[in-house]
Amino acid sequence: MLLILLTGITEVVKKRIQESNTAELEKQTRLARELVTEMNMHVKQLAKSIDDKKQELEEELKEQKKKITSDDIREGFTSKVPCFLL
Repeated sequence: MLLILLTGITEVVKKRIQESNTAELEKQTRLARELVTEMNMHVKQLAKSIDDKKQELEEELKEQKKKITSDDIREGFTSKVPCFLL
């Protein structure tokens, strides 16, 4: 997955640099700068997405706690002594 992301970013940046008229020496430094910029943008987007999903999960867990399910049912006043002995 990361390889696909890196490959995609590299292709986009290379196309962008080829379309611009820059010197060969400047292309390498610009390529490095743009790769870093694009990766930082994707890292920020992924971090935001992860934070949003964590918040959604917390809200879902809070909502589930409001409802009574069969998992919440516990045996309360049960006795191990047979009824006829009481």
